[in-house]
Amino acid sequence: MSATKSSGPTLLGPADAARMRRARLKEGLTLKQAAAAAGVSHPYWSAVEQGRKGANLARLRTMLAVVGLDVQCRIRLVRRR
Repeated sequence: MSATKSSGPTLLGPADAARMRRARLKEGLTLKQAAAAAGVSHPYWSAVEQGRKGANLARLRTMLAVVGLDVQCRIRLVRRR
């Protein structure tokens, strides 16, 4: 799982969003159950899980912990022209 470290919202890419959904289903959690455990609304959880809405890193970590995942942050260095 990769996310850019920032204080702003982090969108999950399609593969990570699908991984989050699979993990939730594997845990036997409905959207409402997972959202309640993370302290967010179920429409918000759904939007994050589908990659339509971002979450700040702290909230994303909380949501992922509910389904047994963690976030791995990487810094990418690129050459400036």
